Amino acid sequence: LVQARGMSILEAGFVASLPAICGFLGGLLGGFVSDFLLKKGCSITVARKTPIILGMLMSCSMIICNYADSSWLVVSI
Repeated sequence: LVQARGMSILEAGFVASLPAICGFLGGLLGGFVSDFLLKKGCSITVARKTPIILGMLMSCSMIICNYADSSWLVVSI
């Protein structure tokens, strides 16, 4: 990030910590979604696989970063 995007070391450190923070929040959100689906009456298979599939689809959106030029857009994607 420092060499390719011209960020300072402080900015690169902050940006590098974002995936871990988002992964933590995504894990919590996936648990809430799974619990909600179970309470709604869905099967345990659907309740477990739906958050996993949604998370994997969201992680595939990182491919778009190859076509983005600005740093803020890459970080937000």
